[in-house]
Amino acid sequence: MVEIKFLGYLTDIAGVRKKEVFIESPKPLKDILPPSFPDKNIIILIDGKPGDLETFISPDQSVTIMPILSGG
Repeated sequence: MVEIKFLGYLTDIAGVRKKEVFIESPKPLKDILPPSFPDKNIIILIDGKPGDLETFISPDQSVTIMPILSGG
């Protein structure tokens, strides 16, 4: 079971703040997310380490996805 946490406006896109996804074998993160999910201006942490949409996710990993914030 992969736990995916969405932060900021990404919760609106995903429709939830936290989602658990059952996978049997490693898959790229992009294959687990909704097709309309943005692929730019996001930060992805996999078990607390930087990752991206092409990173293979294994069962029992934790993923956090947050928007890049900017301001002045």
